[in-house]
Amino acid sequence: MTVAVADRVAVLRACDAILQAPFLLALAILVVNDRVLKSWWGNAATGKLSDVAGLVFFPLLCAALADVVLRVAGRGGVRRRGFVTAIAVTGVTFGLVKLFPAAAEAYSYGLGVAQWPIESARAAAASAPAPGISPVWVLADVTDLLTLPALWLAWRAGRDVFAEPT
Repeated sequence: MTVAVADRVAVLRACDAILQAPFLLALAILVVNDRVLKSWWGNAATGKLSDVAGLVFFPLLCAALADVVLRVAGRGGVRRRGFVTAIAVTGVTFGLVKLFPAAAEAYSYGLGVAQWPIESARAAAASAPAPGISPVWVLADVTDLLTLPALWLAWRAGRDVFAEPT
């Protein structure tokens, strides 16, 4: 397979993973909840809603991005084992962040760094000075572990996309 064909296959497969109802719904919930609902009614329910949406969204996004990178590199793409790994890493990371304040702080800075390009572009579009990197507020709350079953929804959404072999 040529690089151009591999690129197209990678992008189409990534689209299969992320252009489906569970991923798009989780993304919409995450954006609306974090940008609107939390400022209006920030409480345990909005926190749990973000957790559920993130647990569905993130493994699908990671697997789709990894699939593109691997296919373009000629390495065959993400298969079921890689997708399960994305789900497991998401769950373990989520658990560490919710159980250990130091992990929550590290995660909050990492997310701040990840959001910085978007915030900088927004500032540039408004002719404002570029913002500094600021940590995102993260609450280390052990009760958030009750949302871990949402990883099953990610599994259901991506299991056919990342099935063997492709």
